Amino acid sequence: MYVMQKITTAFRGVAREGAEKVVDANAIRIFEQEIYDCENAMALAKHDLAKVMAEKIRLQRVHEQRLSSIQEREGQAGEALDKGLDSLAKELAEWIFDQEKTLATEKKALQTLKEHEAKLRKSLNAAANHIQHYRRELRLVQATQSSQRATSTLTCKANSLGARIMDMQESLDRIRTRQSEFEDYQEAVQILGNEFSDDALDAKLEKAGIGSGSAADAVLERIKKNRNVNEG
Repeated sequence: MYVMQKITTAFRGVAREGAEKVVDANAIRIFEQEIYDCENAMALAKHDLAKVMAEKIRLQRVHEQRLSSIQEREGQAGEALDKGLDSLAKELAEWIFDQEKTLATEKKALQTLKEHEAKLRKSLNAAANHIQHYRRELRLVQATQSSQRATSTLTCKANSLGARIMDMQESLDRIRTRQSEFEDYQEAVQILGNEFSDDALDAKLEKAGIGSGSAADAVLERIKKNRNVNEG
């Protein structure tokens, strides 16, 4: 049982971490939706406020009409008293009494509606200010996110460009090495060709004082000696 509880707790921890990652990955989208939901709530609150104001206006109009009727009946009751019509005056007084009770109820209802309207207006104004503030914050975090994405992209591109430059330099070094090796090879071939050719042999004989030029000189010297002997 103890082990199962630990396993269950571990799974809950994994689920929580996964949920937190989802929230973090969509934080700006969630923030924007919360603002949108608040704006929708404000729209409904404005609708309620409009209904309260309409009811207040209607009740105010009825209240004023009742007050006017009471004042009119009071005048009529006074005229009835002047004419000695006490019964009619009393009947009017009873009507006025009933209307004044209704008038007092309407007055309380009007006061309640006015207070409710004032609270709704205050709440809506505060909510509007908060929404404006968070809208500005939303634009700021969106701009910051765009800037960070651009910076990340530029960094990746710069790193990629640096890697490509290094690749090009390595390719150039490799080409130069191969070209240098080829030139060394050509020079070695030329040296070997010179060493094993007739020209190389003649050059060695000439350097040693042996060769066709030396033999001709010897023949010429012999002819000169023979001529001197014959002449003598």
